Amino acid sequence: MIQQPRDIAVQPPQPARPTIVFRGAGPPGPSEIYEGFRAQRRELTNQLEKLESTRSDLSSTLINMNSVDPQRKVLEERLGEVDKRIATVDGMLAANSAQLA
Repeated sequence: MIQQPRDIAVQPPQPARPTIVFRGAGPPGPSEIYEGFRAQRRELTNQLEKLESTRSDLSSTLINMNSVDPQRKVLEERLGEVDKRIATVDGMLAANSAQLA
């Protein structure tokens, strides 16, 4: 007797599980925390420098722009947004300095 092939459900291959590696045992120590704050300070300083450069570019463009140019209002609004971001990052830097002190 000839057997008929059965429909067999084929399971798709399972993705490999990621390997999680834990470094160290327990919470970070004081030196790791200090280095984290220093890294945060470097990043915030870089962000502040970029924002200040953007602000300078916007200001220069506005100075050279005709007062009735339709793009002027858009650039003035953008300048206000950049000023708010500068104030935020500046506050974050102040908080970071207090943590490092």
